[in-house]
Amino acid sequence: MSGSKGQGGESRRAWKVRRADDCKDSADSSLGAIPKNWHALPIKRVCRLCYGDSLAATDRGDGDVDVFGSNGPIGKHDRANTQGPSLIVGRKGSFGKVTYTESDAFAIDTTFFTDSRYTKGNIRWLYYALQNARLDAASKDSAIPGLDREDAYARRIAVGSMSEQRKIADFLDRETMKIDALVASKGRMIELLQEKRAALITRTIVRGLDTSVPKEDSGVPWLGKVPAHWDIAPVYARYEVELGKMLDSKNLTGLSSGKYLRNVDVQWDKINVQELAEMDFTPSDRKRYRLSPGDLLVCEGGEVGRSAIWAGELEECFYQKAIHRVRPRTASELPRYFYFVMRALATSGVFSAGGNPNTIDHLTAVRLRHYRFPFPPLNEQRGISELLDRETAKVDRLVAQVEEAIDRLMEFRAALIYAAVTGKINIREEAS
Repeated sequence: MSGSKGQGGESRRAWKVRRADDCKDSADSSLGAIPKNWHALPIKRVCRLCYGDSLAATDRGDGDVDVFGSNGPIGKHDRANTQGPSLIVGRKGSFGKVTYTESDAFAIDTTFFTDSRYTKGNIRWLYYALQNARLDAASKDSAIPGLDREDAYARRIAVGSMSEQRKIADFLDRETMKIDALVASKGRMIELLQEKRAALITRTIVRGLDTSVPKEDSGVPWLGKVPAHWDIAPVYARYEVELGKMLDSKNLTGLSSGKYLRNVDVQWDKINVQELAEMDFTPSDRKRYRLSPGDLLVCEGGEVGRSAIWAGELEECFYQKAIHRVRPRTASELPRYFYFVMRALATSGVFSAGGNPNTIDHLTAVRLRHYRFPFPPLNEQRGISELLDRETAKVDRLVAQVEEAIDRLMEFRAALIYAAVTGKINIREEAS
């Protein structure tokens, strides 16, 4: 923890660990020991969690009042139902998430809210105390998980005097701002690494390994000039494209069922085979939709073009209609190379109108079959794939290291909030 300079330049910590003989047992394992002059109180005794109001998007007025849902701001309205500063607590969806807003706001009916009318505590302190209360775990078992108000009310928080609440809020505002700035900086670092990864793939797919060879126009706008000895051909000339089986839940018998992949099971270069759904496959279906090692699976919707190669993870597996199976017609094609082609196209926005992925809902089989792509000789496909596997692995390792650093920062942030709001550390009064 960085200290602050006092008079004469000596460093003083903004906090110190509270002495054990200054604490008492809170009788709550989530709080542990708390200062002797504090109280472990149920949330119900500290604040009232009010239900938000129903407000359809079509009923919102023309104004500048922020409308809050469980996950934060979702629009504007012409009136408020909270008085700023206030706290919005997710009740459905992102239940238990606590959002602080300085201004008057409108909390919709998937949330609870509280403000100075419903608590005598410092609102900013309460923001941190409720985060530490882990309201995202206070849920009734139901078909739609959510935050039960009585469960939330029963959770205890450690409550000190108003002056202590203010010091805690000021301290945590200051320290979490520093941590959040570091997290944002590392998040931008990940974005830059991912951009570097995407540029590497696209550049190599278009230019090849030897940039000195003669180039010629490919006749494909997104490709531009490519090595003159490469073939430019439609997918159907090199690969078979087969859309998966449509799910018919009305005719499920379980007599000839088989596991199948859904769109969500196919991520970039990764396939989930855990707890797969099943449906009936007739003998002809089994022949038509059974996967073989080396099949490239391409998502038809969602993140259009998202792809991964089936490596035979299961002895028998099929696939649903939301996925294309792309299978080479001859041994002269390398599915791993074509995976990188798909990655280049998807990240370049080729599958979307004007580069906007929200404008294209589906990549139909007909459309995919007729896309024209570069097809180098097999030895070059192999060389390109090996290079990209090697270089993207380096980038992925760097991304993983940065993500790990972010995780550690977020763990430290949570630990700092816990230590402050439970009184484990004694926060000194900061100079103005």
